[in-house]
Amino acid sequence: MSEDTNSAGRPTPPEEGIELRVKRIQEKLQLLLRQRDLLSKENNRLKEELSQLQQEHGDQSQRLDQLQQQIEVLKVTSTVMSEGEKRR
Repeated sequence: MSEDTNSAGRPTPPEEGIELRVKRIQEKLQLLLRQRDLLSKENNRLKEELSQLQQEHGDQSQRLDQLQQQIEVLKVTSTVMSEGEKRR
């Protein structure tokens, strides 16, 4: 196993090497926690956007059904009407 060295190339005492490693681990942990928070916020935003789009899709599907029903009513009424009634 290689020894830790300081900037002058001299071996660092074991305590300093451990402290440095702990500090690096803490810094990486803080970075991971910040990334997790950002991803959590983005995930919540995307869930809200999905919910809104699903609601809009439902509304549009309902409107489409209404329009299709109107088309069917118009088809039925137009076939029932005589040529004379259509000209009025």
